[in-house]
Amino acid sequence: MRPWQVVTGLGVAALLVLFAFGLRGDPRFIPSPLVGKTAPAFETGTFDGKTVRLGDLKGKVVLVNFWATWCQECRVEHPMLEKIAADYGGRPDFAMMGILYQDKVEKARLYLQETGGARYPQLLDMQGRIGIDYGVYGVPETFVIDRAGVIRHKQAGAVTPEFVAKVLEPVLKEAGKR
Repeated sequence: MRPWQVVTGLGVAALLVLFAFGLRGDPRFIPSPLVGKTAPAFETGTFDGKTVRLGDLKGKVVLVNFWATWCQECRVEHPMLEKIAADYGGRPDFAMMGILYQDKVEKARLYLQETGGARYPQLLDMQGRIGIDYGVYGVPETFVIDRAGVIRHKQAGAVTPEFVAKVLEPVLKEAGKR
């Protein structure tokens, strides 16, 4: 065999091994470089014209959910978000917000009427600037921010009961110890 054939063969073999390992993981999992870092600050309006600043929520565990009316998975996850709001919304150490991502408020109001409303504030990100700061590449995406303002988890895709048990609950319990 010639040296170039050996090198080419080894290169192809290495690519096949990398490809095989890539298929074994969760294709929706893309690690966020923001996990473990301070959450990007934002100030934006709500559907009702109020202003919300993330910095005003320091000391609370904050769940931030990016969504849009054109997102089918957002519609699927909505009942779970409502359950989280019902179960945890009364806690003084917890805040939750939805961020309408690159969509129209009129459509969002209709969407929320169709899906039973929202027990938590809905914020606006019409140009996607907040989403860019958070590295959102699709909706739904949910972030859990701890009491110190550090992003502890990024969930790409719908939140589930497992998300509550494995992500939200531990951060809330930890927060209570501080």
